[in-house]
Amino acid sequence: ERYETSFRWRHELTERMFPQSLTSYYTDRVKHIDHNFEQNVGPGYRFIDRKRHILNAGRGGTGQYREALGVSEDVIYLSEFFQDYSYKINGRLSFLQEASALYSTKPVFHGIAPADNYRIRFNSALQGKVSERVSLNIRYEYEYDSTVSNPALRTDKRVTSSIGYAL
Repeated sequence: ERYETSFRWRHELTERMFPQSLTSYYTDRVKHIDHNFEQNVGPGYRFIDRKRHILNAGRGGTGQYREALGVSEDVIYLSEFFQDYSYKINGRLSFLQEASALYSTKPVFHGIAPADNYRIRFNSALQGKVSERVSLNIRYEYEYDSTVSNPALRTDKRVTSSIGYAL
């Protein structure tokens, strides 16, 4: 009941520093989110850059437009912190982990009482390379979104499998 797409672009400025842009869209019928568009930009830094280990972290600003049950339709600006880690187990198998936290001081209204707008995401995956460009992925995803109108639906956990293609 959820459809999601995203595109992340990074450009290496130096050996350690990079700007990042993340564009995403999703719709979720269970959570009554008709449309959620987000655009994030910000700087990142590579803290660890070894043959088998890479650790990146950074900050950014996100513009979010959401049409959902119990949330007014407008653009909200959020601060974001992101982190990603990769560990190459061998030549074909890798462990990947990503986390992000978004927060806005602008309240979102659920009926009468205002609520803070924040979201926490944590993802981990095993990625097996089939060829130089194609991979098979098994991923565990956890998300908490404080703006979902039904408190029982604010937490989302799922296991997904996907096929990836690297440009």
